[in-house]
Amino acid sequence: MPLNPDGGIHVEHQAEAETSVVPFAPMTIDQWPGHVTIESLSRSRPQIDEPMRASGVWLRLNRHPGDGYRLATFSDSRIVAAASTAGGDDLTVDELVAAEAVNALSDFTLPQHQLTGLIAAEPDPEFLGTLRQYARGKATTIADWPTVEWTVAGVAVPAAVWEFAGAWVGVAAIPTSEIHVIALARSSESQALSLVPAPELRPRINDDPDAVTQELDFKLRAAAGVPFARPNQDAYHRDHHAAVAALRLGLRLGHRRG
Repeated sequence: MPLNPDGGIHVEHQAEAETSVVPFAPMTIDQWPGHVTIESLSRSRPQIDEPMRASGVWLRLNRHPGDGYRLATFSDSRIVAAASTAGGDDLTVDELVAAEAVNALSDFTLPQHQLTGLIAAEPDPEFLGTLRQYARGKATTIADWPTVEWTVAGVAVPAAVWEFAGAWVGVAAIPTSEIHVIALARSSESQALSLVPAPELRPRINDDPDAVTQELDFKLRAAAGVPFARPNQDAYHRDHHAAVAALRLGLRLGHRRG
């Protein structure tokens, strides 16, 4: 995977016979002791005759079986351009990146049966949709999230963190670079991170249909070693139930006032 002159990378998609240009260097955890692989890309094509360009790159960092982090690096200008095309240009850059973050956290905390197509067994068919609506609302409140300190290339930056359903997600803007970083992990993982630009990455395309990988957007598969242990294997977390109940109560009160 050759490095671009501006520090970005080219990712070859064997299944799609094309190359996506990543116009920035993804961030990773400094001196990570385990495996680092590209998990997926958020992509768009600026012009029909141009290569796909990534607005975001998701990395998977595995240390031991079942644990580790997922890290995403997003280009501010490209996520804004993609949102404008999709009609989401009324959100700030922080809110757009937070929307990516809360969607990832929401999916990560779902119980396993939601990932295996057993939706018919769900006793409340509107539960999942209401939960996703709640998560989308959290993105617009990122200014009110509690913060922790991350170090990015030796510079201390504040990261807004949302803890939910046995996991957490953090979002930080990288000073002077027009880049945002997302970190996602189970609650047992430390929120104090030291980040650096990733070295040259060489993803292995995963042809195993039985491998469990988290797929986002255009479903780029990468061999990421052992899949993460999800925080909620068999049932919804109490945070899920509380969030859905609170949102439904708020909607009912709003209807009554209207």
